[in-house]
Amino acid sequence: RCNADGFLPVECGDLGHWWGNDPQLCEEAEIDLVGVDDGRTVLVGECKWGNEALDRDVVETLEHRSGLVHARADSWLYAFSKSGFTKGAVEEAASHGRMQLVAFDDMCGLRK
Repeated sequence: RCNADGFLPVECGDLGHWWGNDPQLCEEAEIDLVGVDDGRTVLVGECKWGNEALDRDVVETLEHRSGLVHARADSWLYAFSKSGFTKGAVEEAASHGRMQLVAFDDMCGLRK
């Protein structure tokens, strides 16, 4: 809905998910949200519904997996979490520059 309403920093012509092989780690990988426009990846997202705040490792995994879908340096990364984020995750996201951390309360408009 945010894409259709123009609230994202990029316009995605197509949104979906991706799964495939991670040749570097020799394992299967899944990406919850991939946004593509004009044949290039512009948005990559991870969604977690656990009771623990997301930590730095989830943010680092999102950064790594964005390379699996050939996300460019100007692509945006999003992490969505039911339970918020640790200080380490916030610091890692800030160092990336083009990453947004979105807690469930933020999505529902419960935080001011």
